[in-house]
Amino acid sequence: MKSDLSENAFPPGTSPDEMQFGNSRKPRSIWFFLFKLLVTLSIVALIFNKIQLTEIKAEFKDVIWLPLAAGMAMTVPNILIQYYKWRYMVHLLDRKISNGTIFTSLMCGFSIGLITPGRLGELGKGVFISSQSKSQLTGMAIIDKILSLWALSVLGVMSLFYLIEFKFSVSVWPKSLFMIIAVLFVVLLLILVFQPSFLRTLIQLSKKIVARAPFREKIFSLISASDYFKKQHFMPGFYFSMIFQLIILFQLFLFINAFTGLTAVESFLAGASAMFVKSLLPIAVMDLGVREGAVIFFFGKYGVPASSAFNASIMLFLSNVLIPGIVGLYFFTKYNFFRRHEN
Repeated sequence: MKSDLSENAFPPGTSPDEMQFGNSRKPRSIWFFLFKLLVTLSIVALIFNKIQLTEIKAEFKDVIWLPLAAGMAMTVPNILIQYYKWRYMVHLLDRKISNGTIFTSLMCGFSIGLITPGRLGELGKGVFISSQSKSQLTGMAIIDKILSLWALSVLGVMSLFYLIEFKFSVSVWPKSLFMIIAVLFVVLLLILVFQPSFLRTLIQLSKKIVARAPFREKIFSLISASDYFKKQHFMPGFYFSMIFQLIILFQLFLFINAFTGLTAVESFLAGASAMFVKSLLPIAVMDLGVREGAVIFFFGKYGVPASSAFNASIMLFLSNVLIPGIVGLYFFTKYNFFRRHEN
């Protein structure tokens, strides 16, 4: 009788750790995806229980086309700033990688991000770059994502603090707790910027923790990407990330004003809070429902109708997630990913 670990069961070069753990990943991934899909459908159902479909249609009949078109047009600078940031990160590893290859990998990442919460699938965009350091490229993609989350956190924490102070009836203890968390976050950010040796210590500790883990070589390669990301690289990457987040907030402001009226400051405060809270809850496919619920809640504090907030959020999803993801399918096919990985 042949063993399940026969020579034909795994491709050449597969490690014993991969043989042991590889087969169990697919069923778990399927169940996890089904769970996220169930969560997504449940949240969307709750939203539609609050908003009538007739309200949504009525909003689109009275839409103001100029801010709507301007918001859609902002998709181009949105993609460009992500491209420039990703190119900056990739060139820290290898300056020989062409701009076309980097752009292709970015667009392919958008396609993968379509089916993952928090667009975490975009972390795999390094796979689409022909290089000997694919794991390090994925590590750079993780750093790229962390920088974006940091920029969003800075904006979100400031906005939430304002809303908690002036828009929510909250007692002094929750306010104090939030202030402590915000201060700790800022202190941690400053430490990582001006004392990178602290981060190095954490990285070395993480290497010791995973020293006996499955796929440890790949994990070490992911972690080693931080060796190329020096102190002087933080601020340029952070600037790119901050511009990216501000473009999203400006888009949301335009979309909101396509359906109703709201000042730029009010839209910024509500939008930054909504996007930040949404990032803390990566539980739904493409963040559908979570994003819409957060936008409805925070913009509602400024009197924006739920249907207007919902429509603005959907337009943000179409322009920044769905359209780039669909366009990315062309680059996905052009790269011929499946044929390259069929053996």
